[in-house]
This record gives sequence, structure tokens and C-alpha cells, in this order.
Amino acid sequence: MIDLVVHRAKWVVPVVRPIVENGAVMVSGNQIADVGSFEEIDATGARIYDHGEAVLMPGLVNVHTHLELSAFRELGRVRNHEGFIDWVRKLLDIRFEMEPETIGKSYEEALDEISSFGTVAIGDTGNDFTHFPRLKSFQGAAIYFFEVLGFAAQSLTEALGGHEDIKRLVESGAVDTGEKPSFQLGAHAVYSTSPQVIYQVKKWNSQNCRRMTIHVAENRDEVEFLMTGKGSCRELLEERGQWNKSWKIPECSPVKYLKELGVLDEFTICVHLVFIDEKDLSVLSECGVPVAICPRSNLFLTGKLPPVEKFIEYGLTCGIGTDSLASSSDLNLFSDMQVLINELGLDPKLVLEMSTLGGAKVLGIEDKFGSLEKGKVSSIIKIPVRADSGDELFYEVISRGMMGEVEWVN
Repeated sequence: MIDLVVHRAKWVVPVVRPIVENGAVMVSGNQIADVGSFEEIDATGARIYDHGEAVLMPGLVNVHTHLELSAFRELGRVRNHEGFIDWVRKLLDIRFEMEPETIGKSYEEALDEISSFGTVAIGDTGNDFTHFPRLKSFQGAAIYFFEVLGFAAQSLTEALGGHEDIKRLVESGAVDTGEKPSFQLGAHAVYSTSPQVIYQVKKWNSQNCRRMTIHVAENRDEVEFLMTGKGSCRELLEERGQWNKSWKIPECSPVKYLKELGVLDEFTICVHLVFIDEKDLSVLSECGVPVAICPRSNLFLTGKLPPVEKFIEYGLTCGIGTDSLASSSDLNLFSDMQVLINELGLDPKLVLEMSTLGGAKVLGIEDKFGSLEKGKVSSIIKIPVRADSGDELFYEVISRGMMGEVEWVN
């Protein structure tokens, strides 16, 4: 016998259709069976849970995190660095001294934290593969991007160095069994990963039907580096023994550089995109590139937000990420939504969509997550509200979510 459950509340936010007053979501097993007003749904034989003055909505999708950096949250609380590259230096130094057990424990605590804020799916990026198995404990969907670095490396194999476990996965094709977590490759950035390696990372993902992630135009130093071959990025590479004397200075923007490498398309997730112009936006739109926005991290590290209004104008698919605890005070995606509303004046309904269905599209999991629709995974969160109209609703949902007033209902 099929066990049917109906969750009822004053408001239901399906995301893909207008909000429903006196709404309900019918669940069968772990799948949504129906969504609509309580009067419309046939609740015969179902157990009914009335959540009262609340909103029911899909769990959030955090498209870009670095959970392995969760032990360094003190770095993300006080801005005491002299520019982006100085922050990178401090992070590398602290990480070198940190005990692996401490990093692992913080990773597991971060998984609990991110779930407590209503997040059902994450795109986690890291370069310490020992944490990969920890993602199995996450209650939702987990996509892991192993981040490849190596500006002096001439090939993907060389860049992977002593990561024998990753090499085996890459050589075998890392067949996706559908189990969590899903494995993909990412390139760190244009100033830290050689063009040959970036191209090979993209090629591997394409051959294995995977998405690639890469940090793009996150800081001014990166732009200066590609235009002149000088600056803080060059200095960091020389300090780390990663400078490549044969590298030809492209004298162009990071976006144009990646376009010329042939790696931009609808399966390459560009993270940040803070320092870009109209020409870059045209390229991104032409290539159908999905975007991961990390508002609080960008403000913390560079004092600047990406041109999100332009992303919308150019029709880019956008998701939102918290980035790491080394550049954000917590893993609450509602706080990043609030920044976009306060600083850019964005419509809260649109921002909420970016954090649900938009994020699911960026990660390629919109068939299961991101909205309340028949056939999708039943990942429903509840937020108490007092709003009497739909116009007020989205502001209150984000405000209360930011305060942590979030509960899972299934």
C-alpha cells in the first residue's frame, strides 16, 4: 500500500508557478505526487500535516562551496588582509599548519550546518580527496568538483601529481553510478592552472558527460595578470615555484581567454565573474554559460559584487553559493540572498528562484530538485510567516531564513 502524506500550509511556493494560498504538497515515498491548493488535492487516505502560518518551499541549492576550508572560519569573520592574494597566502599558510583531523571534523560540522539552513543540494569544490567520502553522509544531493591546480604543469596527469586515487578515477572515466556524491573535475582559475590543463579538464568532463567549474574574474589581480603578466598573481606563482616562463601573456580578459581556449559552454560553471565588462557578458551569453554567484564572499574579499542585473539582462542561468567559511561568516544561503536584495535592489522572488531552481539548473539537477513539482524529490522546507499577501511573502521568507527559522518537513 502506498503511504501518502499531505503537507498543508497557508502558503506554498512551487517556484515554477505562482504561490498558492492555502496550499498543499502531497508526497508519496520520497517523491512529490501533487501540488496545489488544499481544496484541489485529493487527500483521500493520506495523513495530513497542517503547518499553519508558514511557507512550504523547495530546499535550497548551494552551487558553490569549499567545505574543506571550514576549519578556517576565523579568516572569514574579520577582514584583515591586504587584497585577495594576501588572503590566499594567509589561507595557504594556516592550512599547512592545520591538523588533518581538525579539517575533517570541521568538514562534517559544515555539512550539518549547511543542511540546518535548508540546503538540499551542494556543489562542493576541493583539492583534498580524503574528504570526498564524507559527502555520503549529506542528506541531499552532493556534487563534488575536484579542483585541479598547476600553472607550471603541461598536462592533467602532471597537475594531478601524487593524487593517485584521482588519477585512477580520471583514467577509468569515473563512471557515474547515480550514487552520491557525483564526481567531476574543476580547474581552479586562469592564474593558477595552466591553459593546457584547463583544456584537458574540460575535455575529460565533456567525454564523461560532466560539468566543469572554474573561478573566473574574481579579483582585479587576475585581470591584471592576464593583461600584463605582472602583479600579485605572478608574485604568488613565483613564490610557490609554479611560474611558467613559456606562458604567453594573452592580453585579454579572463572570459575571452577561456573562450579562446574553447572551454566555455553550457556545461562550464563560471564562479564569481565580478570584474567583467559588456564584451565578456556577450561572450558568456553566446556560450550559454551558467553562473555561480557568491555575494558575501565577493564583498569580503574584494569589496565588490558581480553585475547580477546584467547577468539577468543577458539571459544567463544563475545560482547562488555561500563559498567557504574562510570568506563568509556562515553557510546560510538566505544571507547571500539578502545581500543581493539590499545591495542591488533585486526582486526577492527572483533571488529565491536563483537559490532553488536556478541553482539546480546550474548543477544540472533540475529534474529532481529546485521546485515543488510532481515527480521531483520531496525536499520541502518550512518557514513561519505572518505575511497576508504574496507581495510581502518573499521578503519575509528570506529575512526569517537568514535568522535560521527553517525546518525540514520530510
